[in-house]
Amino acid sequence: MSMTARNRSANAHNAVHVVEILRKYKQSSGQMVNLDKSAICFSRNATEKEKIEIFSLLGQQQRNEMSIYLGLPVIVGRSKKKMLKFIKDRVKTKIKGWKGKFLSRAGKEVMLKFVLAAIPTYALSCFQLPDGSWIWRSIFWGRDLLVTGLRWRISDGKNINVWIDPWIPRKNGFTPKNIQMQNNLDFKVADLIDEDTHTWKLHKISTTFEPEDVDAILSIPISIIAKRLQNLDKTCKICGLESEDIEHMLFRCPRSQFVWKQSPINWPDIDNITDFSMWWYNLFLNAKHFPESTELLDLSVNLMWQIWKGRNAWCFNQEMLEPTEIVSKALFEYEEYKDLFTSCLAARHSTGNEFLPKPTNFHDDVLLFTDARLRYDDQHASIGVAALNSLGKLLHAHGSSIQYVGKIMTAKAIAIRKALECAITLGWKSVKIISDAKNVVDMIQKQVATSWEIEVLCETIWKLSSMLDHVEFLYIPRKLNKAAHSLAKFSISLLKDISWEKFFPT
Repeated sequence: MSMTARNRSANAHNAVHVVEILRKYKQSSGQMVNLDKSAICFSRNATEKEKIEIFSLLGQQQRNEMSIYLGLPVIVGRSKKKMLKFIKDRVKTKIKGWKGKFLSRAGKEVMLKFVLAAIPTYALSCFQLPDGSWIWRSIFWGRDLLVTGLRWRISDGKNINVWIDPWIPRKNGFTPKNIQMQNNLDFKVADLIDEDTHTWKLHKISTTFEPEDVDAILSIPISIIAKRLQNLDKTCKICGLESEDIEHMLFRCPRSQFVWKQSPINWPDIDNITDFSMWWYNLFLNAKHFPESTELLDLSVNLMWQIWKGRNAWCFNQEMLEPTEIVSKALFEYEEYKDLFTSCLAARHSTGNEFLPKPTNFHDDVLLFTDARLRYDDQHASIGVAALNSLGKLLHAHGSSIQYVGKIMTAKAIAIRKALECAITLGWKSVKIISDAKNVVDMIQKQVATSWEIEVLCETIWKLSSMLDHVEFLYIPRKLNKAAHSLAKFSISLLKDISWEKFFPT
């Protein structure tokens, strides 16, 4: 509780009333104030004699000139800098406890962002920042100025209130000049747009708004994205017979049916599939009882992938692939797939020495070999990560296809980042990340990103590294990085990420 002393008789009188209030509160609520955990705060006007008198009346002995309660100061004076000084003191105390010379650059950044930055959050949510904070006052001023110049961009207009929201492009304000709500407070901009033609309703606008507003509204271009979606033709571009969904595109389209008939696969009722997900799920269940059908499943994936690519070749390039050509490409990629797993399976049974760099002092570290591949014609890339123990035994493998990256160096850095993510997910605390990209490894080791293309990636890699007990980045020649290279090569055609634990499938 807080009491301000101006004269002796008033303070003594007030103190008696406080005691009586606390007594009545105790009787009515059954709760009692713990005076041992309470403190009295006096103003500067209170004399020492007044303080002693009030202490004796309240039966309370503690003074608290600048008490902290629930993380905040009890007394809030004019000087917010002085009031919030405890935040600076708390930050200094935290920093003194850190062994800064043992932290990496990424580790220091994590400490700053996630430890120190959190300290003032609660206090600053309750108080305004000190008046002397020129930076924050400038930010708030800029925010308010920005808000005055923001207006909505019109798409379908369903979330924009005609009378309240800023949406009309004018220099002197973005709301209607002459507001005539006419008992329709929930009037939306969507009500001014013709759903069929996706154009402005000229008559309704002309009768609702002032001429100046009418001209401004009609000058607003309605988002062409919404217009395109409104008129999107979903008919199959190849046969033109029905709407194109996944079942039609892969199975019911006459051209897709011809592809399946040309292939060595003969699934029952393939022409009548109505639910792709359920059909594929049942195939997997049956494959458990008939292992020989697993090969047909793998080939089916490649065949559906080629049907999809053939469809896109016609839609975007007006190039119609023959069914026999689609089947041939699927068979060719499937053979590449089998060759890769055969080589990986052989590597699993080998000593693993052909995959390891020359040094042998790996102890119990997990070795994560990384590589990437870039298809230069369309800038499509893929990555591969192979995790081995010091004896060469495979622990984990990962392959994934990634979007446009521009340079192979960027893809190699993404592979290294993925290796660290795998290590964290799988609980490996001490790892060696191995790559054949010497320039990338050098930048990561020196913690200096000399290339802007991978600067953000390097910062992420350093942050992830700080989450492990020990991380070492090593360079090895390409010829010693066969496992990761093979995974990256295989993954270039993947539709989604794929991982294996302890062994590759036969």
